[in-house]
Amino acid sequence: VRKTSKGEKVTVYEEKNGWLRIGTGQWIYYDSSYIDYNRL
Repeated sequence: VRKTSKGEKVTVYEEKNGWLRIGTGQWIYYDSSYIDYNRL
């Protein structure tokens, strides 16, 4: 689990059960009220 800062851009490598993997062993919980996630 990792905390991100406001305005920080990260690469999402995987989605699983509402969580986004942004690095090796680094996951953040996806909540659309505070995360702007654009799938490519």
